[in-house]
Amino acid sequence: MTTCALMTVLIALSLGDSRRRALRTLMAFMVAATLLYAGHYIFFGRALWLVPFSDTIYVTANLAVYPLYLIYIRELTASRDVRYLLLLLPALIGGTATGTLYALMTPEQTQQFVSGYLYGNATAPLSGLPQLQAMVHSACKVTFAALVVYVAVSGLRLIRRYNRLVNEQYADTEGKTLSSIRILLWLVTMTALASFVANAIGRQCFTASPLLLTIPSLLFSTLLFAIGYTGLRCEFSIKDVESEGTLSPTPSTHNDTPSTVNATPSTVNDTPSTINPTPAATLTERIRQYVSDNRIYLQPNLKLNDLARQLGTNRTYINQSINGEMGITFSEFINRQRIQYAEQMARENPQLPISELATMAGFSSLSSFYRNLQQFRSPQSPLSERRRANARQ
Repeated sequence: MTTCALMTVLIALSLGDSRRRALRTLMAFMVAATLLYAGHYIFFGRALWLVPFSDTIYVTANLAVYPLYLIYIRELTASRDVRYLLLLLPALIGGTATGTLYALMTPEQTQQFVSGYLYGNATAPLSGLPQLQAMVHSACKVTFAALVVYVAVSGLRLIRRYNRLVNEQYADTEGKTLSSIRILLWLVTMTALASFVANAIGRQCFTASPLLLTIPSLLFSTLLFAIGYTGLRCEFSIKDVESEGTLSPTPSTHNDTPSTVNATPSTVNDTPSTINPTPAATLTERIRQYVSDNRIYLQPNLKLNDLARQLGTNRTYINQSINGEMGITFSEFINRQRIQYAEQMARENPQLPISELATMAGFSSLSSFYRNLQQFRSPQSPLSERRRANARQ
């Protein structure tokens, strides 16, 4: 609860950046999580007079927290879709039903439900309104499990599609993909399903052992801190992709024969000419030759847009050629050649430090260079031994 409250404050202090619209949804997620764990705090603290109120808040927050996280991922990876707000309906319905039943129950019935169902001290079967309240709680548990699975599947699909888009549009993807959020989503999903099993058994199984309660408490605190920290550091999203104009439009009827194919990157006219499309195979060969002859892969922060302008063609055609004909993304196409260039320079200039080789090859950071080296290095790469030597030092 304290972790979520702290993250709520930190996120609220960062809301001034208008580009990071998803932070508002992440803050809503943290507020819901704070309320959820406040409900746990009251339950395990046995503040029985507060339980009817806190349990209503707990049921609502429990059904809202994962949908809010999915809405947050959606806002990072795709255009806003108000239909996703329908995922909050179970929280609204479940919370309203729980609160209404508590309001209708007598103090004796409330005590019977709280003691018998929530704390597992039933001496007789529940009946009437307490029994109906137990049915509502059971339905909410099943709904919670279904929401967790749906959020995991949908969230991973959104992140995978977004990461693919970034790899198709940018040569340098560091700080742009959502790999860390994908890992967190996996961890949170697995932990939530474990929590569902424990919740199905009953929270009362933890009331007798504070030490046993420490395990999920520390685990969820760590994960929630990681979610908040990752969200605060995430400064690139679909909005940045859209604002940079790198989303591929519908192919136009431009002519794909460039008027400046032999120009160097510094002298290329960035204004596309009016041309007709040529077969994809021909365009693919032109792309290979132009990139190789002009070494545009040495340009830091190279984008698909840059190559399209330099070739005087539509970026959609280039994307289709690289993906369809070569079977790789733009990022793979460029970084493979950067690694080859770095290996060549390492053979010709053995004295050059690896950091300088990475910069010369067009990489924006050493971590990006190492990541691509691991993926694209040749079997006898002179850089592998250099890296091991650096690591030993």
